[in-house]
Amino acid sequence: MTTPTEAAPGYGLSAWLNRPVDPEASFFDYTPPDVTAEGPDGMIYALGPRDLLMAAGLNNQRLFVIPSREMVIVRFGRRDPTWHDGEFLARLLDGQAYEASTEKRTARQREKMASFLATRQMVALNSTLALTEAQSEAIRPIIERRTEELVSLRQARTANEPLSRREKRKLARSLRRLMRETDATIQSHLTPEQQRAYEAFREEQRETLREQRR
Repeated sequence: MTTPTEAAPGYGLSAWLNRPVDPEASFFDYTPPDVTAEGPDGMIYALGPRDLLMAAGLNNQRLFVIPSREMVIVRFGRRDPTWHDGEFLARLLDGQAYEASTEKRTARQREKMASFLATRQMVALNSTLALTEAQSEAIRPIIERRTEELVSLRQARTANEPLSRREKRKLARSLRRLMRETDATIQSHLTPEQQRAYEAFREEQRETLREQRR
């Protein structure tokens, strides 16, 4: 569990490791959006114990294990867009606020979230449409711009909750307009056969979203 690999320098066997990891490593293109690099000095909490292990669950649920301190820490709770492992551990282990600013941290999390979602969407599109290399190069920037705008809209909604009915309708219109514009731009790079497959793909996504809202 405590042995990283070259491909995943911050990850062992089903456990995140508090190891030095280059924040620019391609490894972070495939990690959950709420797991961010703490810079070259540490993965989870740079000032924390080297033997710190972490299991990261949905909605910022966490299991921290620190053998050197004989500690096991479990965190349950709803999703929190401001959650940060270093902040939590700094207060818990050292009794002090985390040194990084919230503003910078939020911006870094937003960028990571957008990159993660764009990568997932491109994998799904390639699997569904068998994109050519030229199509992938043309479509990826479109997906990246869309996900950046989506993340910004959703974080703005979270920061301003509870929203009024009027604000919710305005946000919903903005989201629908963004999706329509993105779909049209993507389809302009597809063959007629791919366009039909894309429409079916998007309808399946919309149905999944409708089921989640019920």
